[in-house]
Amino acid sequence: MSLFIDPRTKKRKSPMMLICFLTAVLFLLIYGFFFTVLTEPLYRYLSFDNSVLTTAVHGFLISLVGTAVCCLAFLLPDKRIAPLSFATLSVFFALFCIAAAFLDADARTVMLGLITMYGLGPMVVGNAVAWSVYHKLKTHRAEPSAPESIKTANASPAEREPTEEEALFGPEAGALDGTFAGFRNEQEEAALFYNDREL
Repeated sequence: MSLFIDPRTKKRKSPMMLICFLTAVLFLLIYGFFFTVLTEPLYRYLSFDNSVLTTAVHGFLISLVGTAVCCLAFLLPDKRIAPLSFATLSVFFALFCIAAAFLDADARTVMLGLITMYGLGPMVVGNAVAWSVYHKLKTHRAEPSAPESIKTANASPAEREPTEEEALFGPEAGALDGTFAGFRNEQEEAALFYNDREL
């Protein structure tokens, strides 16, 4: 229960880590699907004399397609899920490399080659795209700076210069609804008139 409940506050912990872990597993399945479907057509229609260059280009293109699909996670209410899930992919990549290091020499070479060929592209491209999109969304959602007129209106009388109406009718001139103390409506004029007569 301590995995889900904080023993000090007795409150439920944030499920963000679990959500990102499951989303990262989903991303692995998506990339695996596209590598399975697109590898053969790409080798058929897009090949170079250098096999390493061919593999790198194919891996980059497939990573772009998979990343475009995985970035649909930005449609979720919490925009942190997508970039944190791609960061979890980096953790998976590191764990796979560490696990492959304990294998025999021949098996280690093969496994590291497979991990690099199928894992390096999605990790690099996915993190680069996801974090760039996240920072743009974060910047776009940030509140814009207040206009100079609003800053001036909210400033104290000692910090700003008086307006033309305040200079003519005093510091209390200029209400928020656009009326000024120097100009009264008909009801105010009538109230002042009858008050004067009573006096």
